[in-house]
Amino acid sequence: MNIRKILVLALLLGVVLGGVVVITSGASSPLAVNTVITSALRERNIEWTLNKSVTPNLVLATPGEESAVEWTVAAEKMVINADVEVAGNVEIMNTTAISIPTSIFGFMGPALASQGVSSNSNGSMEVPVVCPDTGDNTGVVEPYGSLICSYVATPLDTAEGLIIIVHYEYDQQQEELETFEAIQWTGPVVGHETAILSDPRFDFEAEISESTTMIFPEMFACPPENSDLYVDGVYELTETNEAHLNGNIGLSDSATVTVRCSAMIHGHFLPLVMNNGVLPPAED
Repeated sequence: MNIRKILVLALLLGVVLGGVVVITSGASSPLAVNTVITSALRERNIEWTLNKSVTPNLVLATPGEESAVEWTVAAEKMVINADVEVAGNVEIMNTTAISIPTSIFGFMGPALASQGVSSNSNGSMEVPVVCPDTGDNTGVVEPYGSLICSYVATPLDTAEGLIIIVHYEYDQQQEELETFEAIQWTGPVVGHETAILSDPRFDFEAEISESTTMIFPEMFACPPENSDLYVDGVYELTETNEAHLNGNIGLSDSATVTVRCSAMIHGHFLPLVMNNGVLPPAED
């Protein structure tokens, strides 16, 4: 059976003893591997922005006409991770009476946790492993003994898992062990993970944890032509709408729409075509 299929099966069945995942490529393995992540530090810097807009922001209509506008409120969450570092050690235990030379390889990446183990995952990076006697990623595991090697890496801040691959020779065969460990990030958070987005005009309020855009349609109707609201044949309404991003963030933004209602003369809106009080000639 393919070594990666065996590993995935072991993970699904929970074949984990004391943090040691043992994967064999033959009938049995002389080695057991224990991978430990001692620290996974990541500082999260979170910033929010808020934008309120309306389309269109100028409405030209005739008496009795209804017009639609759309108010848009967009809250954007920006996360910048800094000071990323993952460190730990790999212990290889020998259950036999002979010395076994090994080579150890590590990988971290954003897709490792969801894919189980895959040293070829897109976006993965190599993790340097250092063993005490050689100063590189190789070492000999003595009979019934253990070899402890360490690693320190600065992976992408989206890394989800660590895999360790141990290559070794036993009984004149080239063998391989693979282990997987999920990364549990720790570290300070500067900013706010969640916010309260509200738009009082539409009685909207919701807690959000990611970038969110809301669109609210609204209809505006011009008064009938015989309404007393018209002054010199023109009625103009200006509405301002303000949205808020609270939860200790304290952001607000507003947008304004103007609705201009007037009679049409010679195919033109009256207030837009007057030139010193003189109407343009009628169109044929």
